[in-house]
Parts: sequence; C-alpha cells; structure tokens
Amino acid sequence: MGRTKKELTLDEKIEKAQAKVLKYSEPYHNAIAELKVLLDQKTKSQQQCLLEAVAASKHSYDEIMEFIQSDPDADEW
Repeated sequence: MGRTKKELTLDEKIEKAQAKVLKYSEPYHNAIAELKVLLDQKTKSQQQCLLEAVAASKHSYDEIMEFIQSDPDADEW
C-alpha cells in the first residue's frame, strides 16, 4: 500500500512559504548589491571615456556644451 499524503494546514503552508522567502532573499539582495556595484563601475568608466574624448576633441568647451544641451530632434547639427 502507498502512503497517504498529509494535507498541510494553512499555517504550515505559510511557514513553508516564509522559509522559502528567507532562503532566497539573501542571495537576491546580494545579487542586487553586486548589480549596483557593476552599474556604478560602468557609469564611472563611461564618464572617464567621455572626459577623455572631450579632452582630445578639437571642439571648444562651448561647442561641446551647446551640442550636449541641444534638442536631439532639431536639425541643428
């Protein structure tokens, strides 16, 4: 004969769900923290690249600022 399956009570189901949340919450939060660090590193790298491009550019500061602040949909450039 096979075993009979025990029906879990609502409280037992809640406890199991809470345990599952606790089990997966730490890795989730660690992954979020790692993602934030990586995105920050990417942003800093892009900023450094932009600064280097501006420094190497033959355009003046005013020309670069005008371009950056211009409307990209306008046909000025």
